[in-house]
Amino acid sequence: MKRLVSFLRWFIQGAFAMYMILAGVRFYEFFLWASGKSATYVMRPASIEAFLPISALVALKHLVITGQFDRIHPAGLVIFLSAILSAWVARRGMCGWICPVGFLSRLLEQAGYVFKASFCLPRYATFLLLPIKYLILSFFLFMVCIRMDIRSIEAFMDSPYNMTADVRMLMFFLQPSTMTIVVIGGMIMLSLVFRNFWCKYICPYGAFLGLISVPGLLRISRDDRACTGCRRCSAACPVCIEVHGSDVVAGSECIGCLECVNACNTPGALKVESLWGQTVPSVVIPLILLFIFLGGWITAELTGHWHSSVTSQAIRMLFANH
Repeated sequence: MKRLVSFLRWFIQGAFAMYMILAGVRFYEFFLWASGKSATYVMRPASIEAFLPISALVALKHLVITGQFDRIHPAGLVIFLSAILSAWVARRGMCGWICPVGFLSRLLEQAGYVFKASFCLPRYATFLLLPIKYLILSFFLFMVCIRMDIRSIEAFMDSPYNMTADVRMLMFFLQPSTMTIVVIGGMIMLSLVFRNFWCKYICPYGAFLGLISVPGLLRISRDDRACTGCRRCSAACPVCIEVHGSDVVAGSECIGCLECVNACNTPGALKVESLWGQTVPSVVIPLILLFIFLGGWITAELTGHWHSSVTSQAIRMLFANH
């Protein structure tokens, strides 16, 4: 079972990362057509909206207030809702199994092991750095959930800026400023030395999902009577949780990756457990995540909530007028 779970994590992460790379290539080809640089039309991949979490947060508030689903970036809202549901059910499983940035962080972590440079920051440094992502998250939540009323939300959603937000995100990477290059390069170097630096200390999306996961349905539990104190679980944790000292790993930092469970050699010492104390097979977590995300996509396709109502020609006209 441990080998199966380990294989599934690599396979699922790699498959989603490859899918998003292919989607990015197709989106770039769409951008060339929309901007008049190519005569070949390529359909815009809706899944690229996964990289628009702020727009999705605005759309979620609009959905709660009006009951109307976002028609500009519906796939972004579907993915956002799927991520929220997955966090409540299977911890921050999106971070540990789905997110392509999380996959990149994992590759950098593995590269750090090769160079014997993958470390956990000391407690005092974690204490100082951990609030960063929550401060960033608080800013976005304050601006969207408190400052924006329904009029400003609808004005934003129907604005040319929001309609082309995915293109603006693409340009951010295609034409990075010097500061952007320095920051991204710094994050890569820090992630090589310190495990999952971006995911653990900076990412506001992960912080948001972490808060939702705290009262979640699944968690990692440790049987102190069976535990030998070898600390293999803590050494394997990619986000540096001291699993060996916890009876229950149910905090906001757990990404549900199951590396700690796989590293434990003592039967019964570590296990996946439901909120009601029932033991759950480890393979249930990836199966739940696949069911939620693939199920969300299929449902959205069938109900007409996946593709934007903004036509490709309309996007091309926006480019022509700006």
